[in-house]
Amino acid sequence: GLPAGRAVLYAWHPLALVELAWSAHPDALVLVPVLLALLAWDRGWRGRLGAAIAVATLAKLVPVLLVAPLRARLGRRGFLVAALTAGALYAPYATAGTAVLGSVDDYAMARYGSGPFAWLQAAGVSDALARGLLLLALAAAAAAIAARPPRDLHGVARACALLLGCALLAS
Repeated sequence: GLPAGRAVLYAWHPLALVELAWSAHPDALVLVPVLLALLAWDRGWRGRLGAAIAVATLAKLVPVLLVAPLRARLGRRGFLVAALTAGALYAPYATAGTAVLGSVDDYAMARYGSGPFAWLQAAGVSDALARGLLLLALAAAAAAIAARPPRDLHGVARACALLLGCALLAS
């Protein structure tokens, strides 16, 4: 229902231009497949939806959360295409083992000084418990959305944004 011209506002925003284009930020590798996943969801393209989610997840692990709001239209075919796409794209790196994950472990253990993790630490909560609580909250949000999946594109986009925002807060 919203005018397509609103996308121009996002494209012209300086943050998108600087962080994605100029700085070669890896989130650009996630943004395009996630937008393609939303388009595929809207058009009912199960295979393309699965492929888009697989590509986005291989670029960054967080988009796997988007399966919760998108799963109703993924179906078996979408999950199969996602698995085949992930396997085909991962195959050249299979001999690297866990090294293909790069700095994911370092990132997961890093402390950034703000946000819910730091607030829990300041309250005397241990690192492990704080991470566990934040991951539990994230899993609860994904489960709640999966239990009542949105029915229209606006609802799906809102659920995806909510989950990505929760993942950002939990990181």
